[in-house]
Amino acid sequence: MIEIGSWGDVAVELGRGNGNVVSRRQLLGAGVLRWPPHRRTRHRTHKQCTAFRTLATPRSAVDELDDALLCAADCLDPDQLVAVLDSTLRMDVPLTDKHLQELFAKAPRRITRVLKYLDPLAGSGTESIVRYRLRCKHIAVRSQVTIPGIGRVDLLVGDKLIIECDSEGNHSGAQRKIDLKRDRKAEIGDYHVLRVDYDEVMTDWKSVYKDIAEIVHTDRHLGKVREISEVNPRPPDNRKPDLVSCAP
Repeated sequence: MIEIGSWGDVAVELGRGNGNVVSRRQLLGAGVLRWPPHRRTRHRTHKQCTAFRTLATPRSAVDELDDALLCAADCLDPDQLVAVLDSTLRMDVPLTDKHLQELFAKAPRRITRVLKYLDPLAGSGTESIVRYRLRCKHIAVRSQVTIPGIGRVDLLVGDKLIIECDSEGNHSGAQRKIDLKRDRKAEIGDYHVLRVDYDEVMTDWKSVYKDIAEIVHTDRHLGKVREISEVNPRPPDNRKPDLVSCAP
């Protein structure tokens, strides 16, 4: 199982053919990727989930990060692998593109092809997966774009389609109020805002993509936007109320 903690630890746990458990908590992730018991469409068993190249004999239950990534690359689907590798690019001491290129230099093409989709700006695993899936559909999308008057958004498609990847933990209570205000500002600026959460992306992607594609295929993600300014609140009105105008 691969579990990416919300702006916290990341554990990469993979069953190796020799029975060793790979566990690494040095990846700084965002969002939560939760998988059911290990299964693959290629009918790979848990014991078959090994690296594409021979690794040194493990000396402990905790592998080096590179070894864990080599195993993960052979075990995960491409979108999930992108999410994991994105997180390595935003650790406190991040890996580099060059390091990953060297690490996977002799990997099968199904692994090396995903390296061009990595983005160190990604703010969460869910965001990484959405971005990868859209780019595979030839939809241009940018990560963590700052829009004047709104702030930084998770994903921007074209000129004006904002996609926010929400999580229950980070988008409730006070954060929810902030999000609602940002959405109002976006509407003033003629932007479109679509909010998706982890469960929708992982279990109902067909429906999510259909909504995104509907906007893109009708070119509603393109065009001019309005300038958004912060409106200063009016000073308090200390005059007595006009009882006539206030009457129902």
